[in-house]
Amino acid sequence: MAFLDCGKEVDVDAKDNKTCRCDIHQKEYSLELNRKRQKAWYDRQKQKS
Repeated sequence: MAFLDCGKEVDVDAKDNKTCRCDIHQKEYSLELNRKRQKAWYDRQKQKS
């Protein structure tokens, strides 16, 4: 058992030392990360032209 960023207690494998978010928050985090990455790409492309 481990406590994640959101404070939720979940069961994780003993060798799973990378998990720091529950499934719901992981999806939200990856969507936000992707949004930031795409915006940075868009801004770079905009500066080129």
